[in-house]
Amino acid sequence: MPIRRVSVLVAALLVVAGGTAQAATKPKPKPKPICKLVTDPSGDVSTSDQSLDITSADIVSNGRQVTTVIRVAKLSEQDLTAPGGRYFEFDWQYDGTGYSTTAITTPAGTEFYAVTSPAKGVFDWAHNEIRVTADVDSFPGHPTYRTGALITNFRLHSDQGAPKMPIPVTFGFLGDTGQGAKTYPVGAASCVKLGA
Repeated sequence: MPIRRVSVLVAALLVVAGGTAQAATKPKPKPKPICKLVTDPSGDVSTSDQSLDITSADIVSNGRQVTTVIRVAKLSEQDLTAPGGRYFEFDWQYDGTGYSTTAITTPAGTEFYAVTSPAKGVFDWAHNEIRVTADVDSFPGHPTYRTGALITNFRLHSDQGAPKMPIPVTFGFLGDTGQGAKTYPVGAASCVKLGA
């Protein structure tokens, strides 16, 4: 066989082998983020207060921290219909136990809780979101959130008032409620960034 033909065959085999190697190492596509674990119709708030009108919510966890997000129709810094303040609570269950985050805003400032322990949070006026982040270890009993284990039974509350303990005063009688049957596996990709 002439040398030139051998060279062409070797070059062709290298191209095929290289293409096979590239195909074998092609990275898997990233999993689709989990979004809008809870949705609630806009306009169903008990009053005309759009800052209490829950539209959707999400949760994300890496096993060490949890971030919850409640979205409302229109979050405003000052709310003349709720002069004493506003209250937002996100409840869920993990491994048969209930947990919650709470955000309170009043003319004097803001407060954030993980059950009854202080947490970090933000009222994002521009994006109509209330975000709270807590260390899992700060929850009562110091639970372990295992990767892949399910967070379930989402319930939301918004209302007027500013309770000192994070317990709903009127359970949405002047605000809104929402709930969702979807689940979130700990460590799963989310449209929510961990950290308030």
